Amino acid sequence: MSAWMKRSVVAVLSLAAVGCTIGASSALATPTYSSAFGSEGTGNGQFKHPADVAVNAKGTVWVVDRNNSRIEKFNEKGEYLAQFGSEGTAKGQFAHPAAAALDPEGNLWVADSGNSRIEKFNEAGEYVLKFGSFGTGNGQFNEPEGIAVDLKGNIWVADTYNGRVQEFNSKGEFVKVVGTSGEGALAEPTGIDIGPGGNVWVADWFNNRVVVFNENGEFIRKFGSEGSGNGQFKRPDALDVDTRGDVWVGDENNSRVQQFNQSGEYVAQFGSKGAGAGQFNFGFPFGITSDSKGNLWIADANNNRVQKWLIPNYVPTYQGSFGSEGSGNGQFSGPIDIAIDSEGNLRVTDLNNNRVEKFNSKGEYLSQFGTAGTGNGQFNGPSGIAMDGSGNIWVADSQNSRLEKFGPKGNYLSQFGSYGVGENGKFVETSSIGIDSKGNIWVSDHRYEWVQEFNSGGTFIRSVAGLGGPIGIGVDSKDNIWVADTDNSRLKQFTSSGTFIREGGNLGEANNRLLVPGAVAMMPNGDVLTSDRSGRVFELSPLGEYVTQFGVEGVGAGQFREPGGIAVAADGTIYVVDHLNNRVQIWK
Repeated sequence: MSAWMKRSVVAVLSLAAVGCTIGASSALATPTYSSAFGSEGTGNGQFKHPADVAVNAKGTVWVVDRNNSRIEKFNEKGEYLAQFGSEGTAKGQFAHPAAAALDPEGNLWVADSGNSRIEKFNEAGEYVLKFGSFGTGNGQFNEPEGIAVDLKGNIWVADTYNGRVQEFNSKGEFVKVVGTSGEGALAEPTGIDIGPGGNVWVADWFNNRVVVFNENGEFIRKFGSEGSGNGQFKRPDALDVDTRGDVWVGDENNSRVQQFNQSGEYVAQFGSKGAGAGQFNFGFPFGITSDSKGNLWIADANNNRVQKWLIPNYVPTYQGSFGSEGSGNGQFSGPIDIAIDSEGNLRVTDLNNNRVEKFNSKGEYLSQFGTAGTGNGQFNGPSGIAMDGSGNIWVADSQNSRLEKFGPKGNYLSQFGSYGVGENGKFVETSSIGIDSKGNIWVSDHRYEWVQEFNSGGTFIRSVAGLGGPIGIGVDSKDNIWVADTDNSRLKQFTSSGTFIREGGNLGEANNRLLVPGAVAMMPNGDVLTSDRSGRVFELSPLGEYVTQFGVEGVGAGQFREPGGIAVAADGTIYVVDHLNNRVQIWK
């Protein structure tokens, strides 16, 4: 129903020596009521039990109008735009639909509860396909009340009265059943969403708890019990995991929404019973979704309206920085790129010092490798860096026109590439690296204006040309590649076979467009981050649409001078190389 100290005196002194300043996160304030729209009825923009909400990056709002058996479409101001659907069993019709979710391509998937099936519609509201029927077998349903789509396009359905969750691929083909036994056994599950790492969060309605599974369907944790205290529930129905990983649970009979962190720890709550502004009269089912701008949209079912609440401090905020100019341990001379390993440790390419430095997640210096030269393990302007699935470190040795591979401890392993203009497997200037799930390596050649793909052994596979000074490369969960088409002020997305999909970052208001994009990185929710020479970092949706931005040009805290590489931790912490300020900034 959608779309995440103590230190010793010695440590403090060592951080100060390299210019490290880490700010403490401020406590998250409770969301504030913003507005509402809708009233009871059958007319345009009216509802009879709005059951769920879905919102895309453009601010388009779809509302599941349950008892009118239709989907209504609004803009972000709550102004009515269109509708589709009617009561019935034919294609594109509904019998008391309960929930909706958007996939990465912008299609809308609807849990057609009364017909015990799932229907898919495109962005224009045109019917595409359906799957499911009434029953208890694999791929059958008994009034499904919740639906979510993961970053790979797989569909997760809360099969409510069969007491389980089912997964399907993007074609509607059955994959697996989850939640039928053990600690994670479900009883009338309703709300469902996908969180960081692909974990599946389920509102276990009858058991008054939330249950979390991994993407393989394995039980991780549960939290909650029956009651009205903090962290307790009286029929949790709606559930959303926002882009930061925060979890929002609609507590039906307590007429409130509760917030939890990724560990299931209670954070805050808001709401009370009533029909006034900011009050709720929930009815089964109802839904919650968060958008990429930090709004919570809540289907206030029995009040026949949709409420909009603002999550404070939703745009990434500056947390601190580490590094200073120099050649000592933990210092930089023109840092370029950054990568993060499975333990949260960071590697930074230090261009003019011809080395790679390693830091922990707090920015404390750990080690380094590399010297100036042309020999094995040496560098002449190291630029891009990436980690493969085995923890090996790949470095774009830009002026030596090659890629070098190192073990997790920085020990030299191998290399490939040499100087060449327009020749497969050769480079003029290696810039950035992206590694897909198969271990294949994509390399941008900024000076020749193409990207090339290699297998893990360095054998050439293909090239994609026609780019303007490409720099950054990011690989999404489907192994599509996003390339910073730098000289053309845009990002371009290609399939893993090199077929063009779309471009992004070059539309909308002038202040929301890219100027000179550099690095590219993927967020846990599938959004795309790119640094821009204007001193800003932009966030785009999986469709390339503008979401938000942070940073300004300058030398102060939270300011950038030519921001470079970006790395995103599993908890959503963002590390940005501040190239000309010789530091790495931390945002969250």
